[in-house]
Amino acid sequence: MDEDDDETRAPSSAASDGTIALEDQEPVIRKVQLTKPESSALKSAEIPPVQRVQKKKVTIDQPERAREERKEEDNDEDNDEDNEKTFQAKQRQEYRKSMAAASFNVDLFDIDDPDNTLTQVLLYLEHQTVEVINTIQVLLTAIRKPNATRGELSQKSRAVTEVIKQMTEATNTSMNQTRNAQLKEHGSWIVNSLEDCFHRMNILSKPSNDEKRDSEFADKSLKQRLAGNCHDIVRCTKELVKTVEEASLKEDIANLDARLRHSHDLA
Repeated sequence: MDEDDDETRAPSSAASDGTIALEDQEPVIRKVQLTKPESSALKSAEIPPVQRVQKKKVTIDQPERAREERKEEDNDEDNDEDNEKTFQAKQRQEYRKSMAAASFNVDLFDIDDPDNTLTQVLLYLEHQTVEVINTIQVLLTAIRKPNATRGELSQKSRAVTEVIKQMTEATNTSMNQTRNAQLKEHGSWIVNSLEDCFHRMNILSKPSNDEKRDSEFADKSLKQRLAGNCHDIVRCTKELVKTVEEASLKEDIANLDARLRHSHDLA
């Protein structure tokens, strides 16, 4: 009975000496709120108000604006006049070219005649360009053959150089005339390039007096050099035709401009 009473008896909250036991006391959690002290310097500092900068309006005086508009109109009129001159010159060139082509005979064309017009030279160069391309195609076909001989390639290369020589001589004859200063100014470099191609091809196609050597198969190095030179020749001949055509067009524009000035003077 005494043991049951001891078990059911409530535990004493105080010790015999009057102190409170720590294990019987619940922990107390206190919330601490941290506050950031305001700086006196921040309080005293004042942010200056933002000042807006007003944009100044720039006005153009009416007389100055009128002058600018008249200047733009004059430029537009000049451009329209230049375009009209170019258009008329192109029409004139095409007409002259078609009329000359109807009676042009390449076999009767004299490459050493200083009186040849640029239109006649242009027709001749266009015909020779077609001939150059044809002879080059024949040469390239021979180069692709695995059993092509040195003599065969030499013969077909000489056909190309013969046409190039005639083209450069005809152009040089025209460039040496004072009336064709435009052609000489812009065409000298392309004629020099074509002459360089002629010399290189002439060296590669130079015939040998040794029949045994000519009957040998052409090596890869010779074929590569011939093919590369053919590419340069085609590029130069096309550029030469373009240069002569531009010189002829500029000549027509100059003649048309001179006629217009003469008509204005008479008026």
